[in-house]
Amino acid sequence: MSLPNFLIIGAQKAGSSWLAYNLRQHPDIFMPKSEIYFFNKKENFSQGTVWYEKYFTQVKGEKLVGEKTPGYISQSDACLRIYQTLPEVKLIAILRNPVRRAISAINHHRRRGRIPPLLDINTLLLGILSGDNKYLTQELSYQFIARGKYYSQLKTYYDYFRQDQILVLTLEEDIVKQPTLTLKKVCDFLGVDSSFQFETIDKEVNKNKALLSEAILSYYLPFMRPINPWLAKLLPRLNFNTHIEEKTIVELRRTYAEENEKLFNLLQRRIDSWS
Repeated sequence: MSLPNFLIIGAQKAGSSWLAYNLRQHPDIFMPKSEIYFFNKKENFSQGTVWYEKYFTQVKGEKLVGEKTPGYISQSDACLRIYQTLPEVKLIAILRNPVRRAISAINHHRRRGRIPPLLDINTLLLGILSGDNKYLTQELSYQFIARGKYYSQLKTYYDYFRQDQILVLTLEEDIVKQPTLTLKKVCDFLGVDSSFQFETIDKEVNKNKALLSEAILSYYLPFMRPINPWLAKLLPRLNFNTHIEEKTIVELRRTYAEENEKLFNLLQRRIDSWS
């Protein structure tokens, strides 16, 4: 049986699905298509590596075995469990402007019908920032804001793992601006042939295209969720209001400013596109 020798640990809504999709093309790399949630869910981790190994039974001699679960980066318990189980594993983290990541995450959950889809997105975000969580569970509120505080998350990983075991990329400057060079950098980091020609680097991966009508049905009629996509096609086509007001952007930037500076110092790299 095989266990991973590399993990894509996150962050959510930052391009990890794109990276995993492309790495699966490489003949020296095996990655299951599903996210496993082994290290960040106690009920899974408690079943041991025998449970984990079942996701890698189709490995056929590939040099590298990996998996992607973007929730790993934000949970310190996951970091400790990874270290205890795979102390020599290589880790890839992809970061996204935390302001844009928060906006993307909240729109994702609106489209999934997990939060009121008709409620103004600015009201939702400003409510979270002010501590008014009446529309959201505590878990969702955490996802939107705290998951963008990357310094606190990565510092835990740097405390456990050697620096040469960790590769940190950004969505804006690495994946969007130079995808080919970034895939080469990832291959070099993992130790596989970096001259391999990836064919689908421009493919958009994991985009949620749910209609507003579908989200409304899912939120108010959750028991009908399996057929809501079909029902939504029978209703008038409605678009989500995704306009973000300047005051919301200002508050989000203020929330992340100190954390970003600590991150830049940790990485010894400024990410100018986040300004």
